Amino acid sequence: YRREWRQGGYSVHDEPIEITDPKQRLVVGLMQKKVAEVLRNERFNNSFQIGMLSSFESFLETVGGRSQRAGPQEATGAGEEDEPSSSFDGQQGDTVDERRGIDTDGIAAIVESYRANFRSALPHPKLDGTADSFASMFETGEKALVFVRRVRTIDELAAKLDAHFDRWLQDRMTAGLPSLVSEVDQLFERYARERAKRPDEQLEANLLDEAEGDPSEIPEERGGVDDDDKGSAETFFSWFFRGGGPSGVLSGAAFQKNRLSSQSSVYGVFFQDDYVSWLLDRPADPLAELARIGKVSRPAVVDQLRSRAYRHFTHLTHRAVGYPRFQVFLAYQQAALELIEKVEDQLVDEARVILDERFPDPPVGNSEPPEGFPEPEQAIGFTSFITELVKHPDLRRQIWPEDPGDDFRQRFRRREQRRELLSAMARLGATYIDLYLLAINQLGSFALRHETESDEPVRDLAQAFVRLLEAQSRRPGFHAFYELSRAAEFFDLLVGVNFHEVPAGPLDQLALRFGSILQRQVPVGRMSGGVTKRLVSQFRMPGFPLALITTDVLQEGEDLHTFCRQIVHYGITWTPSAIEQRTGRVDRIGSLAQRQLDEKDSEPDAADFIQVYYPHLQDTVEVLQVRRVLHRLNRFLQLIHQKKSESELLDSRINIGHEMLEQLEAIPPLEGELKSAFPIQQKWLEGELDLTSVERRNLDADLEHLDELWSSFQKEYGIRPLRTNDRLLRRGYALVGHGRVMPRDSEEPGIEQPFRLQLRSQPAGDATLLHCSSEVGFLQIEDDDDLFDELYELQKELQCAKVCVSPPTANRTDRVSVEGDIAFHPDTTQFEELESLVTRTVGAAGVIARRMVGRGEIR
Repeated sequence: YRREWRQGGYSVHDEPIEITDPKQRLVVGLMQKKVAEVLRNERFNNSFQIGMLSSFESFLETVGGRSQRAGPQEATGAGEEDEPSSSFDGQQGDTVDERRGIDTDGIAAIVESYRANFRSALPHPKLDGTADSFASMFETGEKALVFVRRVRTIDELAAKLDAHFDRWLQDRMTAGLPSLVSEVDQLFERYARERAKRPDEQLEANLLDEAEGDPSEIPEERGGVDDDDKGSAETFFSWFFRGGGPSGVLSGAAFQKNRLSSQSSVYGVFFQDDYVSWLLDRPADPLAELARIGKVSRPAVVDQLRSRAYRHFTHLTHRAVGYPRFQVFLAYQQAALELIEKVEDQLVDEARVILDERFPDPPVGNSEPPEGFPEPEQAIGFTSFITELVKHPDLRRQIWPEDPGDDFRQRFRRREQRRELLSAMARLGATYIDLYLLAINQLGSFALRHETESDEPVRDLAQAFVRLLEAQSRRPGFHAFYELSRAAEFFDLLVGVNFHEVPAGPLDQLALRFGSILQRQVPVGRMSGGVTKRLVSQFRMPGFPLALITTDVLQEGEDLHTFCRQIVHYGITWTPSAIEQRTGRVDRIGSLAQRQLDEKDSEPDAADFIQVYYPHLQDTVEVLQVRRVLHRLNRFLQLIHQKKSESELLDSRINIGHEMLEQLEAIPPLEGELKSAFPIQQKWLEGELDLTSVERRNLDADLEHLDELWSSFQKEYGIRPLRTNDRLLRRGYALVGHGRVMPRDSEEPGIEQPFRLQLRSQPAGDATLLHCSSEVGFLQIEDDDDLFDELYELQKELQCAKVCVSPPTANRTDRVSVEGDIAFHPDTTQFEELESLVTRTVGAAGVIARRMVGRGEIR
């Protein structure tokens, strides 16, 4: 489906992608012809597996070496084979050809011929249409979670979105620097040249060499900035605002490291608060106020502060060259707070709290400050962004609110936690773009060593940043205020999902903690092979990345709902439960959609809910698979609540000859209330719940439904059944290869793997479980910690239910099996649930058994 953004809203929504360009229609028509030729082969008999045609995802990079970002195929165990990196994720394909995409070789020749003749990549209307539809996210800040099937599609789709981002960023920079438009254009031209002539890795190495070649530009302290981040050429942001940045200009990266995050720079206190002035209720002259409460003259209090501050300074810096601004700030603040603690009874408790939480113990020593030691005016009563922000109470409440409460220690800690998060976001993400443009406007040049004519550059930049934030607060869009205000509003939510150590952690570790999560940001995130925790955490923030493109590694186990309400099933999976799991990453309690609906006074419309997209081309056979999947998804939602009597085709294949004869009608989503198979009685809501309230289950109905599912599963996969006298037990052998269960007539080699299905009662309550177990064999684990650790790592790698180890037998070996459960009910349990349980469990057991046999471990 596509969307078209116009300022203020979407003018087109939920419509299939139409191909209007004649050239693209010709390309798609040619590809459809090639796909038809492949499907007419007697091996496929006009049928294809849902979601398993390469041409549905892209025409590019269908063959070739392993993608640089492609991780191991953990979920399928495909790492054991030499499958190409363009293979699909998941466990659906029956053969290597299907896992690669049966049309891959058929379209490869066209791809290469087009590239040879036209010296450009073959366009793909679905890729282009999807990227174009979501390009507006850089204007609105709306996040999107995109699922694909092929690993290579991640880079291809991300590259198109990155191109949209670069155009957005160039427009943003030229609008923000009207006097430097030609210089901005030259920077983008330089970026394009370097991106074209060098791969990312070489570019990163060269940028590092350039930075290390000029030691004067390497700051002695980075303020939590990642020194190992070398940037990349994926986007202008990664090239210009991260890493070393381009040489010879005051890039975003250079200003960040050498000025904003450098403890020696005048900007080193830009995000610091003046604790002394705050405690004294921000007087016009805090030094005079300190003299008044100390009952001494102003010169006398200055002398006291200089002497005490210098002792703190030498304790903080040891071998520092000169007087770094940040350490001078800390030293004077500590000295003044100690003075307040001694002479002002009304503020003694508050001063002690700040000293205890924010500053180290006072050092021993009486050395007098040298003549060149800075005066206290640089560190007390100074101007920073924070001290300027408090002069604007409305803006301050929106981006740095004061938490209420009688406990001063708790209020101070919360205040500092919020300030450090605001600082990290403003220095490391999308907000930094606006801040950097203000700084360059102030300097009037990109020159590396150019200095502003202002006597107080920090004051001028702080005031300009506050004015910009106030202006942005009155207009919608993705900008600094958007990011900072949302983080402030949902601070507790963000701490809970991303920074759970922060509430009880030391304040002096906050910058490192926030920085470690928020560094190395990208506008469009990529993930495959395994979960990158930092990227997941960043996606839960209101800024970058705005899009996260992933395979099924994020199908379960991660909450991504905090600031995302858009799910894009670009690469479609045929199992409704898998689709629901993927959508469930953002469809959660406390999600962005729920919060917005709870705040809405009027009746919500369709755009207020979670948006789920299935991009497809209208004039291709892809329409058939989308219709089938949507139909099955509706049935899945109905059966989850109450069983329907009509039969349903469970095959994952689509027969073109049959499906084309059906009328192609849209599959509307279910509307209205869904009736539950487990109705809630009113007395339960009133607290009247006992054993008599539980409806006793009919075992005969359970067994009848299990027999139906077992019969269907035997037929689908050619299971070789084994006899059993237990009414609740079903046993058999399945053919397993590549970490999955295969049909008996599969052309691929496999091994026979035993498994058991058994109905069990849940330990508590009256529910029934369907338990699946598949034996790996007998291993001697007792004295082999490495083997035990390897089994644990295999369980994580294969994403299976549980690897279980039974107690040692008479010959001192342990029985190892893979086991899993699902809730079972005759009115709701579907074939797909049993199929998923067995294939996941038995497939994982087959992989473990194969590896252990190869090592000679199984006895």
